[in-house]
Amino acid sequence: MFLFADFFSQKNWQRFFYYIHTVHILNTRERRMSLPFLKGIEANEAESTTSNKKVDGDRNVKIKYNLRKRKHTDEEDDKEKDAANSSSKQSRTNQTENKRPRKAQQSTVLLERTQRRRTKPRNIVSRANVSSPQDDFAKLFLKKIDIHVITNSNIGINTSINGICVTNDNLIWVSYSTNHVKLFDSAGNVLRSVDLEQIPVFNCCTPNGDLLFTQGYANDARAEVIMVPREGDPRPLVDLSSYAKNLCGLLCQEEMIYIVCHGKAPLKYFVIKLDMEGDVKETYRASPKNVNINHIISHYDRLYVMGTNNSCLFPLENDIISTKEKVNKVSLRDTSSASACVDNHGNVLLCSASTIYVVDPSLQCVHKICTEFSSSIRTTAVDHRDQLWIGTYDGNLHAAHYISI
Repeated sequence: MFLFADFFSQKNWQRFFYYIHTVHILNTRERRMSLPFLKGIEANEAESTTSNKKVDGDRNVKIKYNLRKRKHTDEEDDKEKDAANSSSKQSRTNQTENKRPRKAQQSTVLLERTQRRRTKPRNIVSRANVSSPQDDFAKLFLKKIDIHVITNSNIGINTSINGICVTNDNLIWVSYSTNHVKLFDSAGNVLRSVDLEQIPVFNCCTPNGDLLFTQGYANDARAEVIMVPREGDPRPLVDLSSYAKNLCGLLCQEEMIYIVCHGKAPLKYFVIKLDMEGDVKETYRASPKNVNINHIISHYDRLYVMGTNNSCLFPLENDIISTKEKVNKVSLRDTSSASACVDNHGNVLLCSASTIYVVDPSLQCVHKICTEFSSSIRTTAVDHRDQLWIGTYDGNLHAAHYISI
């Protein structure tokens, strides 16, 4: 109590109040002096805030630009990756295709060439009627043909049927080895029977239904083409002995006659083209080498010559017989080209003994038909009603519907 009362004596009270007043004045001055400073600080802070906002805005714009740029770059990278993957996949596919067997590749290319070369068959069927794909092809044919005999020859001993051909109005000419020909209707009725001075071997029909034949390699054969009209007497059409030693297969197409000729070396095998009057128009030589041929067929209006004892088909084009590579990929031995014919669906028929081989329209696949004949088949033909005509060595003529309809 003494200390407190002594401290707050009058003199001390005066000092205390003076101290308080001084502090108040100093605070007030300091406050007045610091106000502009504080305002400056606030202004600087506001300016700093605006500047920061601008910087932040610029930064945001830059960030957005970078994001868009990065997105664009990513999209380009994705496209490049897709292109690379696609290229890699195509490369793998090409490698796989290159690994295929060479024969399969050649077969595919040949099939494509054959399909491009096909045109509308004349006087037979349209392209729309070409037989079904290979998977169903065999189903069209009977495994064993139901044959019925149209006629027994009864023309002479040791008689064989050498050739059969079909007219545009579906009549059938049949040539016999005993210097004889007959004309049948589609039911097997004999319409005409003609005796000859020569032995007819290869034959074909003209557009009006007359018969043309050559003697092939028959005894005392001459290099002549003989015509047997549907009405009238037989007569020589042309003598080609100055061109060839023997005449074999012949074909009439587009008012022209094509004949397979055998001569002497170096021109041993060739083809001559005649007009309907028998005048020589052109000669087709084998290139690059001679081959043994004796027959000619038309497949989708394209001409092919045939190997004598096999199934080789060589195209007749660009004024030559192109023997560089055979067209068909089917190899058959011991078949007779003289027995060959082409049906209404583009199939090529060949025979060996009592078996018929059917080469499909692509010329790549063969189907076998057994007939169980006791005698060998010499010749075949298919009429416009899909009836198969077969001539045998024993002189019998047979007919059958070989397509299962």
